[in-house]
Amino acid sequence: MSKYKDIESEYKIYVTRDYDRFKLIDKNRSVKDGRIKKLQESIKSIGLIPTPLLVNENYEVIDGQGRLKACSSEALPIYYLKIKGLGIKHCRAMNINQSNWTMRDYIYSYAKEDMKPYVWLKQLLETYGKSFNLEVILYAADATYNSKDIKDGLFKMSYEQYRHASVSLSWLLPIVKHIKRIPGRISYHEEALLYCYDQADINNDRLKKQIEVRSYELTSAGDIPDALKQIETVYNHRLKDKVLIEANYRIRKKETTA
Repeated sequence: MSKYKDIESEYKIYVTRDYDRFKLIDKNRSVKDGRIKKLQESIKSIGLIPTPLLVNENYEVIDGQGRLKACSSEALPIYYLKIKGLGIKHCRAMNINQSNWTMRDYIYSYAKEDMKPYVWLKQLLETYGKSFNLEVILYAADATYNSKDIKDGLFKMSYEQYRHASVSLSWLLPIVKHIKRIPGRISYHEEALLYCYDQADINNDRLKKQIEVRSYELTSAGDIPDALKQIETVYNHRLKDKVLIEANYRIRKKETTA
């Protein structure tokens, strides 16, 4: 017998104006003010569409946080469907199929469960997220960017990787302003510089100084090796013992994938 056989008789839509009855799940993503404002404007424009909230037996909102806040602010009735046993994993699953969570939403949600790799990644995002995108931050940590693993709670990062990313991104941060003028995607240059930071044959103080002085020589790059080739030219300017940055990168890359 199908488990969905009696779904029409089992579930009922309720209505209330008792807004305090409902609770938000702490581990769920937060609702942005802009989202609530759009819902309020829609209600004023075309009226209330009675789309029910989805709640569990404890009246924790699984789906519809924005609708709850918008309706309560306008003193409108709340329609809701109550299903026993739902929780945060259902919030995540539903949002995959509806208004998708961003990577940051998933990271922050898992961080609230005290999953250490997500806690550390959240700290990196809060510290460096305004200057670097997620890919660059993960590159600094030598962590794999796999969106499915992040969404499924399978993301891996050690404390050592977190500390290394913190130090290297801190070093890179003051250099960013000198490469912002480069047209197109600058993350290749950012990742190339992070690669250089870890190389024993590169003097990081010299590299930083050369980028500050000669950043005008850097142009749009199609990939990391392309960016490294440009950085190599800048780094080796008037340097007697030239460093083969791009060639060494290709050799090391080949060795790690062999």
